[in-house]
Amino acid sequence: MRILRKSKRNPKILWLVAAVILTASVRMYSRYDPALSLPATASEPQFKVQQPSSTNVTTQKEILAKKQGGEELKSEAKKPPGPTKKKTIWSHARGDRSGAFIQDMLMCHAYAYHKGYIYGGACGRNTNLQFKPKHQELIDSIGLTNVLKFGCPPGKNTELQYRGDYINNDTGIFTEDYIANLQELIDYPTKPEKRRISVHMRRGDITPCRPRTRGYPRYLPNQHFLRLIDRYNPNNDSEVFVYSESESFENFDAFRERGYNVVLDGSIGDVWKGILVSDVVIPSRSSFSLVPSIMTKGKV
Repeated sequence: MRILRKSKRNPKILWLVAAVILTASVRMYSRYDPALSLPATASEPQFKVQQPSSTNVTTQKEILAKKQGGEELKSEAKKPPGPTKKKTIWSHARGDRSGAFIQDMLMCHAYAYHKGYIYGGACGRNTNLQFKPKHQELIDSIGLTNVLKFGCPPGKNTELQYRGDYINNDTGIFTEDYIANLQELIDYPTKPEKRRISVHMRRGDITPCRPRTRGYPRYLPNQHFLRLIDRYNPNNDSEVFVYSESESFENFDAFRERGYNVVLDGSIGDVWKGILVSDVVIPSRSSFSLVPSIMTKGKV
């Protein structure tokens, strides 16, 4: 207070006080901003405060590591999450003959494909698997042994799929992209050099007297197949194979008279192989015809 009173009388003192305060303020701030540092006097060396950087900052973890023997710090970066395990579904094994049984498996397999799931196979009791040897023969004949399996869920991450989910659209579930994917899994037999037409005629317990299914008769007469063969073989230059059963409402003399290869009660695996390598397939209203017709690369 005395200095301020004297400064009123003497302006030089006032200027001196202001200079001292300004110098002190600059020196204090220069500790945080080296650009404002004042030149050091002879009796007072200049101290420059180093700015923090990634190279000169020592973390507490580094100090602790040095105390414990200079061990390098391990990265604490979080590991990327591993791949999510896909859901596995299983179909109910039906007690049908091979064509309908395998068609049901394929429909559930197609459902799994569209949903991004894994198809585990067909699960059922012995009564539902009474034709298992024939089912297996057909599956093996087309090389889908590791795709269409038999068995039941072994763990908690699997379940039996409700059948209504995958038969809701009937054969519409066999989309073009699914069929293309399925064809990549099939082990196709060697294709014959000559153009081939394969005909499957469902007979046995199917007769003209059988009730219609969904408004359509299941029995198709010989004339139906002969007419289609003529349409796709106008020059009679194709090799024609007719696959059927000896138990039939009509005989097969009309096909033999034309020189066609009539195969009755043959190996079901060979029938499917013959259809797979055909250029043209003429099916019956039968799941046994439908399944290989989906897989063939020929015209159906």
